[in-house]
This record gives sequence, structure tokens and C-alpha cells, in this order.
Amino acid sequence: GGMFAAIIAISILSKEEEGHTGEFIFSLPVSRSKVILSKALCVLISIVFFTLICALLYAVGFEILDEKIPMKEFITFMGMNLLMNLEIAAMCFAVSAFSGKNRTGQGLGIALIFYVFDLIGRVVPDLKEYLFMGPYSYANASSIFSGNESEVKAIVLGVIILAISVTCAFGVFNKRDLAG
Repeated sequence: GGMFAAIIAISILSKEEEGHTGEFIFSLPVSRSKVILSKALCVLISIVFFTLICALLYAVGFEILDEKIPMKEFITFMGMNLLMNLEIAAMCFAVSAFSGKNRTGQGLGIALIFYVFDLIGRVVPDLKEYLFMGPYSYANASSIFSGNESEVKAIVLGVIILAISVTCAFGVFNKRDLAG
């Protein structure tokens, strides 16, 4: 999910400059803010649909295995996955606003670095207290389905990073001089 979010968000703004379609779009009587908002909404809608499709497929998996879905944990898990994907997408959206070139590899790197950080943090005892800094910490299925509550500070930090990243993307892209 994080990689999907990174891929769609990292290139959504920079491809306008790289593909020279920005020259056409920004010659229309449409503000840059409206273009950025439209693209941000496209990322949001894509991630929401992705999460819904994943939820449906998980539910089918439970049904195939003839297991009862623990609804409270399942809804919490899907909500945390949505937030995690939105946080990663927001960071990549901000990177896209800074860059005039396609940075798909960089976006995938962001998602994978956080994933590896979470994996290592769960294995190395000294790093467990720092796990809240990564978006995968509050969306861990084993923690959620075993009844452990997600750390509030991880969720709050995720929302703050999401808000700062989106605000930064709007601020930077509105002021950038697009290459011709």
C-alpha cells in the first residue's frame, strides 16, 4: 500500500513539468492552487479506492478461510492503513512539488525506508521506543489484530507530517517557476 501511494503521489506534480503539459495547463484561466488541489484529490481518491479494494479482498480471504472477521480490529486496521498510505503519499506529494523530474525511485525509497525501519525496529529491542516515528508503526496488522492499541503519539505525528507535507507542496508549487 505504501509503495502504491508513493508511486502515484511522487509523480503527479512533477510530470506536468517533465512532460511539458504544465505549459498548457497553466496557460488556462485556472489557478495553480486549483490544479494542485485537483491533483491532491486524485491521489486521495485513488488511495481511498485502493484501501476499499484491499478491504474487500481481505474480507473475501476471511470468507474463503471460513473465519469470522473481527470487525473492530478489521476496521481499525483498514483505517490505520488508509492513514499510513496518506502520510506516505503526502510526503511524496511534497517531493513532487519540489522536483521538475520524475522521482519514482525516490518515492519508492521513502516507502521502503520506512518499512525497513519498522522491520528492524521490531527486531532490535533498543529501537522499539523509536518506532512511532514511522508510518508503518500504527498500521501493523499483528499489533492491531492481537488487541494492542496503536500509539497515540504515532498517529498524531502521522497527521502532523501529512498536514505539513501537503501545506509544503501547495506553498512550493505555487511559487515555483516551471521550466519551459
